[in-house]
Amino acid sequence: MRVSPLRAVILHQFQNSSECSIDLLTQSVKAPPSVVKRNVGFWVSQGLLKEISSDVYRLMQEWNFDHKAAVKLHDDDEFMMETDKDAMEAECQMYWNYIKHMLTNLGPLSLERIHSMLEIFGVQGHTKKKLAITYLRAFLNNKTLQQQICFENGSYSLCK
Repeated sequence: MRVSPLRAVILHQFQNSSECSIDLLTQSVKAPPSVVKRNVGFWVSQGLLKEISSDVYRLMQEWNFDHKAAVKLHDDDEFMMETDKDAMEAECQMYWNYIKHMLTNLGPLSLERIHSMLEIFGVQGHTKKKLAITYLRAFLNNKTLQQQICFENGSYSLCK
């Protein structure tokens, strides 16, 4: 899996201790807490880290690495970086409106639940191709980075 240097350094910090706080990670990687927390959120979304209490994370002992999914995720990340940000936002705006309403009405939802609800309600019928779960994950991670939604305990919710 290819990741940014900051994400790699954050994960490396868990080599010495299976648990780390955002404060300790911030001091170790010399980055602002908001940046560290967003990048830790990436590893949480991948299932490699778990938030055990407020701003304290634990390295999961067992992790099922799916090479094909990781390659697909990497390909989607490259596509999104190469794609004009405004064009991507316009394409995903329809998804965003549905997701926002789901999170407002139902509360925190997992990635899989959001994806299945988009399929059930036929939102994907409006586009030429089916929304891949890895693309949805990347889109939601982008919304998390923009602080429009929060990711905690494996679920996405609207920020308060």
